[in-house]
Amino acid sequence: MRQTGTMRSHGVPTLGLPLLALMLTLASCASSPLAESPPAVEPTPESIPNTPTPTSTTTPADPVDGFPIVVRFALDPQTTDEFGATAPVERSILIEPGRGATNDFVDASIELWLTGPNADERAQGLVGPLDETILDPSCAQSFDFLLAGTSLLNRLLIVTLCGPAGTAGIGADARILASFEATTAEIPAIDRAVLLSADGKSCFGDGSAEPGLRCLLPNFDWPPVPDNCPDAERPPTNTLLEVTNVGPNDPDGGLVLHTAPGAAAPQAGVATWVTRGFAATLRCTVVDDGGVWWEVLERPDNDALVWANAAFLQAEQPSPLLDTPCDDFQIEANGYSTSGSTRGRVEPPRHDHIAGLSVDETNPYCTVVTIEMGEGWNPQPPLQPESRTSSNLESAIKVMTLDDPTTGYYGVQFHTSDRGTYGGVAMTGINPDALFEDQFVAFGDGSEPGAVFVSSTSDPSAGQVTVLTGSTVIPRVAEFNHPARIVLAITTAPLDDPIQLLRQGDDPSVVVRHLEQIAPDAIQVSGWGIAFEAQAEVSVVDADGNVVAPPRGVMMGNPGVAWAPFDITIDGLAPGTHELVVDTCSECESSTVSLMFTID
Repeated sequence: MRQTGTMRSHGVPTLGLPLLALMLTLASCASSPLAESPPAVEPTPESIPNTPTPTSTTTPADPVDGFPIVVRFALDPQTTDEFGATAPVERSILIEPGRGATNDFVDASIELWLTGPNADERAQGLVGPLDETILDPSCAQSFDFLLAGTSLLNRLLIVTLCGPAGTAGIGADARILASFEATTAEIPAIDRAVLLSADGKSCFGDGSAEPGLRCLLPNFDWPPVPDNCPDAERPPTNTLLEVTNVGPNDPDGGLVLHTAPGAAAPQAGVATWVTRGFAATLRCTVVDDGGVWWEVLERPDNDALVWANAAFLQAEQPSPLLDTPCDDFQIEANGYSTSGSTRGRVEPPRHDHIAGLSVDETNPYCTVVTIEMGEGWNPQPPLQPESRTSSNLESAIKVMTLDDPTTGYYGVQFHTSDRGTYGGVAMTGINPDALFEDQFVAFGDGSEPGAVFVSSTSDPSAGQVTVLTGSTVIPRVAEFNHPARIVLAITTAPLDDPIQLLRQGDDPSVVVRHLEQIAPDAIQVSGWGIAFEAQAEVSVVDADGNVVAPPRGVMMGNPGVAWAPFDITIDGLAPGTHELVVDTCSECESSTVSLMFTID
């Protein structure tokens, strides 16, 4: 939650939002309050109600001076009897690249809406929300807002006004709500928005005595429930809720949600122990066993509300790294492509290898993986000229899901820029042989691991960054310059079938993604590995130490360079407990790693 009382300089999202892609080429800008407004857009009959944003006939604002955003105001009731009529005007906000920019963009949009039309625009028949609202002068431009949900397509903006607000009547309320909804519809990453009264206990303009924030789901058929909760047991206002008092290994999988109050009501789903972002409708009831139940909106795109035992919900607590888990990152990674520019370049894009990998696990709800771009490793023979970290991010770097997104397997792939030839083969994309520190980074605990590393692929000319998130949730992506890098934010949501990291001491040498029994006497094993001179031996021994599948050679990657995928089938196995043994250096001591499995 944020509160604004005075004008501030505002940033805009630079996290890969398509609408704001051009911002990513900018390094910095001046820091001052809102940029000067362009000329007002005169209301026309075509602007009633809610015209599309017009195509500007003037030169767009230079992004260095400010980024244009659209605010919509109601029309003077003396000029139209259409309560929902609005007209767009353009404003500019200064660019402050960085994390948290989505909140700044929302903040600026709402503040500009509350500020209202300028004198010229008022003369043309536009009215602002404060023109028809009686607000406490001490907070006439203050508000709180919350962003519920973590998906770009399904985010709910909840705005709460400051101080008591009276209006001129139903028509004024309708005009304020119409301009609010039209303005927030222009904000990227917002699916819909609601406006609440100052105490957060009622929707703005709702004069009914019905309990609950019905604007959260206006078309829902709200069934009656007893409103019998003591005040001390009611849900908190002006905050989102998160699951509490539930462990990661809860036998139910988390907090069970129901279609009505009480454990006997039909189940509506399960919220894991790290689930956040519930919006409380403020309806509360006490069931027969004395338990207190709250009604909540689980997802902003839900077409129904759910009930949960209040003992397992609390107000969202601040996270040490992000305001809410991964919410500063707005773009889902499923098919994501960077929006950096190659303008002004006379040569092809030069990102040709990875310069660095790192992981931040400060936030238990959100792991942040940073992938830095490098250039100059192999533009032409000789094969290893000077390597340098790239400054500006270029376009067409893709983050692709390589399997069912719920399995947590992704690949970061470069454009097909030419980086010379090797052995008569034209080399394109990521150079898997480029050396840098920390080429394999693991995260998560032993039972829920994830990993990111450079690996070769089936294409001999190019590699990829393999990202094993260890999460069922699609990661989000942000883009940054100086140095050029992409950042993946991975929400904690453990897999049913996690990867296995097989280590020699502290150093992983094999990643097993799948070990599956495919026949009564056979298993299939797939993953990635590194081995001396790229050659490993794989065998199977039984519980007594007898070799039941003799060693066989498997190609892997070279240590210190790229990992390589492998996929093998081993048959002739009897039922019982066995051990998969991988020897990554037949000429070395203590070079084996192993994994237990069972043949049914």
